[in-house]
Amino acid sequence: MRTQIGPIGRDSVTLPTSLGVAKGENGQAAKANSAEATKHQDLQNSIHKLQDKIAEAHPSYLLEAGLDPNGGHPNQVLIQLSDKVTKQVFFSYYLPASQVAKAANSENPVGLLLQNKA
Repeated sequence: MRTQIGPIGRDSVTLPTSLGVAKGENGQAAKANSAEATKHQDLQNSIHKLQDKIAEAHPSYLLEAGLDPNGGHPNQVLIQLSDKVTKQVFFSYYLPASQVAKAANSENPVGLLLQNKA
């Protein structure tokens, strides 16, 4: 089960609303849920790192990112880069979560985001 997000943004990373283990489930389910929670936390950290890098390098840019609330793009992140002043959207598309983490750790995150889609 996932929470709904409104407009994508800095704090709009969608995380599972229930990661607990129901009574009667075995230890494997608990490990799977724990691993899922860790993956989501890692993704959230990557998104925040990416947003901070872009804000520092390009103060007039706004990077919005979040998971698909409808589940149509599983394990993908909606990335939207726009200009803060003109509100022009430079790009808006889904990328695999692994690519977001890779871009967050790169020297040129905007270039890598564009290259990944091209």
